[in-house]
Amino acid sequence: MEIKPKMNLNAETEQNWEPFIGLQIRISLATRTKLFCTCENRSGMLANSLICPHCLGVPATAPKVNREALAKALKLGLALNCKTNKTVVFDRKYTSMEASPKGYQITQLNYPLCYDGYLNLQLNGGLTRISIKTIHLEEDVAELKELPGESFIDFNRSGAPVVVISTRNKISSADAAYLFLNRLMQWVTYLKIANLQDVSRPVRCRATVCLGDTGNDRYIGGKEFPEMVSFHALRRALKAEIQRQRHNITGKIRTLYGDEVPVSAGNETDPANSSQRNATRAETSIAPILISEAFLDKLRSEIPELPEDKEIRLVYRYGINRTQADMISADPLIADYFENLVTYVTPLAAVKWLLGAVFHVMSEQQISISEFPISSRRLGELINHLEQNSITVEAARAVFQQMLEDPRSSTEIIVDKMLYIREDYDKLFAVPQRRYSQNADSDQQGDADEIQSLYLGQVWDLPKKKSDIKSLKALNPKIVKK
Repeated sequence: MEIKPKMNLNAETEQNWEPFIGLQIRISLATRTKLFCTCENRSGMLANSLICPHCLGVPATAPKVNREALAKALKLGLALNCKTNKTVVFDRKYTSMEASPKGYQITQLNYPLCYDGYLNLQLNGGLTRISIKTIHLEEDVAELKELPGESFIDFNRSGAPVVVISTRNKISSADAAYLFLNRLMQWVTYLKIANLQDVSRPVRCRATVCLGDTGNDRYIGGKEFPEMVSFHALRRALKAEIQRQRHNITGKIRTLYGDEVPVSAGNETDPANSSQRNATRAETSIAPILISEAFLDKLRSEIPELPEDKEIRLVYRYGINRTQADMISADPLIADYFENLVTYVTPLAAVKWLLGAVFHVMSEQQISISEFPISSRRLGELINHLEQNSITVEAARAVFQQMLEDPRSSTEIIVDKMLYIREDYDKLFAVPQRRYSQNADSDQQGDADEIQSLYLGQVWDLPKKKSDIKSLKALNPKIVKK
C-alpha cells in the first residue's frame, strides 16, 4: 500500500475534501445444508447438534460444494448486473480467531464468483450508481457463546454458507450507504436467497471511510469500522467520522486514532477488509467448478421482477406516484397484496388504505403483511361500500378495526351494526318539508341555512339511523324547491 508523505493541511478547507465510503456486507444464505458438508443449515437448535467432522475442522475431511448455495450467490450477482467467473475456485484464508479452531476459513478472495456490478439508487432527486467490486462465497465460523459461569463454542453455525458483497470505495455519503444497504436487502428478499428475519444470523456490515481531494489526487484519514448489524447505527457512525475527519483536516482537531490507515489514490482494498491482510493459498481439496452458459441462462430465467422494475410498472400501470410505488414495491408480498386489492377497488383508494390504515396496523403490531388478518378481498369489499357512499368514513374506520379481530365480511358487520346510510330520502324529506310548509305563510322565501340546519338536526335524531352529512347537505336545494 502506498504511503504518501505527511501533508500540511492547516490551510485546507472542508469543501476540498469529499467522503469515500466502502462497504462489505455478509449475508447468511438460506440453504438446506451447509456450504461444504451435508449437515443441516438451521438456527435455533441445541448447541453442537448439527455438526460433523468437517464442521469441527478435523483433518482429512474432504469438503463438497453445496450447489444450492452456489446458485443463490450467482443469482444475486446476476441481479446486481455483475460479470461472472466461469471457473469457481476457493482459497484457504488463515486466521487466528477462536471461533475457527482449524486455523483457516474457506473463501474466495483471489477469484470471486462475481465482479464489476452495480445498483442504481434514487437519491436527492437524481440517479446514483453504487459500484459493486466483488461477490463471493465463504463458510461461516463457529459462534463463541458466553453464559453465566461458562463459555463454549457452538459449531452449529460453522460451515454455513455466507455471501459477501464488497463495494468499491466510491460511495459519496452516509445517506447513500444507508440507502444502498436497504435497497440491497430488497433485492435479497425478492430473490428469496436468505431469511432476513432470522435474528440469530443477522446481516453484518463493515465499512471504511476516508476523505479525498480528487482534484489533487490526495486521500487521507482512512478509518475502518467493525461489523455492525444496525444500518441506522452505521449511518450515524459514518456521519460522525466524516465530520471528525473534516475537522482534523482543517486543523480544528488534531486527534489521530490508532486504527486510522493511510489511503492512496490507487487503493482498491475492499472496505474494512482486514482479512485480506491474512495469508491465503489455494484450497486444493476442492476441484474447480465450471459454470456453463446454459446454467447461467437458467438462473436468469428464475430471477423475478425486481423492485426497480416493479416500481416503474406500478407507476405507469396504476397512475400512482413514485414515492407510493417505492413503498409498495419494497416488499414483494406487499406488492402482491396491492395488486390483488386493485382488482376490487380503484388504485387511488387501494393506495390510500394500504399506505394508511394497513401500514399503521402493521407498524403498531409489528407484523408483516403475511400476518395481516384482513385479506385483500375483504378489504376491497369494505372500500367499495365507502366508495359507493353506502357508509360514512367514520363507519368504515370502525368496521376496519372490528375486522382485525372479526372474521366476518364487512357487509355482515355493517348490517349487524346498522351502519348503512338511508337511501329512502323521500321519507327523510317529509319531516323538514312539513315544517317548511307550516312556516311558508310567514316567510315565503325562507332562510335556506335555517332550513338546512333544521333538516339535518331532525334527520340525525331519527332512531337507529345513520346518514352521511355531506350527502344530506347536498339535498338542501331539493327541500327549498319543494
